[in-house]
Amino acid sequence: MGLNQDNLSMSLALYHCIPVPRNEENTKYLEYFTLDELAHNPAFIQRHNELITDIEEIDEDENSYLTKGIYYKEIGYQSSGMKREFFQDFQDCYPYFYKSDVIRARRYLVTSWGRVSKDLRLNFQANFIDNFKEGESIFFASW
Repeated sequence: MGLNQDNLSMSLALYHCIPVPRNEENTKYLEYFTLDELAHNPAFIQRHNELITDIEEIDEDENSYLTKGIYYKEIGYQSSGMKREFFQDFQDCYPYFYKSDVIRARRYLVTSWGRVSKDLRLNFQANFIDNFKEGESIFFASW
């Protein structure tokens, strides 16, 4: 999906999530990261080694194959509300593991007349910063 520089309301979702164990009931509702997607933080993978599980993926030719990954559940969500510069400073679907990255993302909350909406600011603070735990939490954006 390309980035429309003229449209701030493009499809954007911000997520704060934590790893969870796989079970037969939750796999149809949960999303996951593959180990390849988490590879830039080997300490996180090692810390959650017991949660690594086989995940069935489908390639572009619709062939299925198994890969390793970790399921997660969402504990924070926000749709839109970020300045254009956010899309230059952060990567699409790239997991961030440090609270400093989440605090940096807060700088890009959309402002009106130089002010961030109170609801947007409070939501971001409560659902992304206050409950973010390094070593447990993952922050990422999807567009």
